[in-house]
Amino acid sequence: MKSTQVHSHLERRKRKLQVVAQSCHKITEYRREFPVENEAEMLREDVRTLRKQVRDLMESRATVTEVPKSNYVLLDLLVETAARNSEKNRHGLRFDEKLKVVAAVIYLLASLQAYVCLSRLLPFPSVDTARSCLYDADRLLEGSLRFDEAMKFLDSRFLPRKVVCIEDATRIQGIIQYDHKTNQIKGFMLPCDDFGLPVPESYPATSARKVADYFETKETSNYAYCVMAQPLSPDCRPFCLLMHGTNQKFKAADIVKRWERIETEALNYNVEVVGFSADGDPRLLKSMIYRVIRSSPLIEWPWFQSIKNSEEIYVQDHIHLGTKLKTRLCSPSIILPFGKDHFASRGHLLELITNVSKDQHSLTLSDIDSKDKMNFKSVQKISNPVIPQLLISHVPSSEATAAYLVMINDVLSAFMDTTLTPLERVEKIWDPAFFVRIWRKWLLGEDGYTAQSNFSSANTYACIELNAHGLIQFLVKCRDSGEPHLFLPWLISSQQCESTFRSLSSTGVTHCGVVNFSVLELENRFRRIEFLEEAMLQLNQ
Repeated sequence: MKSTQVHSHLERRKRKLQVVAQSCHKITEYRREFPVENEAEMLREDVRTLRKQVRDLMESRATVTEVPKSNYVLLDLLVETAARNSEKNRHGLRFDEKLKVVAAVIYLLASLQAYVCLSRLLPFPSVDTARSCLYDADRLLEGSLRFDEAMKFLDSRFLPRKVVCIEDATRIQGIIQYDHKTNQIKGFMLPCDDFGLPVPESYPATSARKVADYFETKETSNYAYCVMAQPLSPDCRPFCLLMHGTNQKFKAADIVKRWERIETEALNYNVEVVGFSADGDPRLLKSMIYRVIRSSPLIEWPWFQSIKNSEEIYVQDHIHLGTKLKTRLCSPSIILPFGKDHFASRGHLLELITNVSKDQHSLTLSDIDSKDKMNFKSVQKISNPVIPQLLISHVPSSEATAAYLVMINDVLSAFMDTTLTPLERVEKIWDPAFFVRIWRKWLLGEDGYTAQSNFSSANTYACIELNAHGLIQFLVKCRDSGEPHLFLPWLISSQQCESTFRSLSSTGVTHCGVVNFSVLELENRFRRIEFLEEAMLQLNQ
């Protein structure tokens, strides 16, 4: 048994090591006998070599004074921030102001979890930093007239201090909420001062009894009324000059007083209000006619007469005007006579759709449906210059309908077509103006016809007259001031308000037809939209 142990593998290895140890005093000399120790030493050598290479690389990067720029703003910011914070601990990290803006934009557009994930993978600021950058931005306050912010808005974009005020309203949720930042109750209608402007911060939450009184005596706002200031620049969005809740029970006299106050405040900030625009609201239309029409009309000229040298321009939205003209034509119960033997009728368009192939006119039955009153695409299709030509060629006795469609096209293109010269615009808008004048004059002298039942409508007639005179006044103003480049009539439209409302709606419930927010939430949404616009401007500079 002992003989077997002596010759075992373990005993033989011990005797071998004893012989080697007699002449060996260093552990590194056991490399052949200790392969594991040999690999460890080689690994240590590799680590030392790699550390030296990394140190040399960092020293060489530290000597570079300028990082090459790319075509991407965010990539440059991330590279610069990573290089700056490479040797700092997490408490000493510093971030560029532009990167903070980018972080706030990502935090706003994405979710909190998405931003947290990105901040762990990329050199982004903390969530608190991104949130503070967003909430430190200027906040729209209900009822406040923001000419100070409007002046900064124009100057930061190097725009002339000339704006067009555009007014419109949209329905909101009538919810009463508490704003902890201002200690105000939001959602009640603000009282108006002597100038027709709402008084901001009229409902402080100072006591429970006072809040209860608000609910008992004050009326809830169901609409948001916005006054947008559109700069005379084709590449600039409108600025929200005033926003407040309302019940839409104001009068034309209130509007006139508000306009006078807005003009006075604008002069204090060296901002010129070039004109006003609306969407055909009867009260706004009445206010415009009151301010622009002659107080002493000329007897020899029985038509619409505006003040020759009016300081402001008053224009009604051409898109709403086009939809009203189309709805009147396509209404089956309306007869539109043009002379004793000619009538404009939806039936002529129906006959064209039925008898002529669609590849020539592109019309469908839904395009001549009078129920869809806001379908502007159908207005563009039926007023296409090809349609009147096809009507005259293929539909008997359709000359009146063709003339009516030409009128719609002229009303729209005078303001919408950016390729027309000023003289062509004047011709386009004044042809319909003379057309409706003669048509209305003839109807009033015919038995059996009335302007109320057989005319386009008094509202559309007044809108066409206002637009015709307003275009001339706008052209003269730009000419006399030596600024012909500011003659941009397609900007004088309530569509700027509509575009803002669509942006607000897109931040809420999908497919919602109204701004699905209360007054307080609307303030916050306005701030976010304006912050995104300002962020894009700052990052592109």
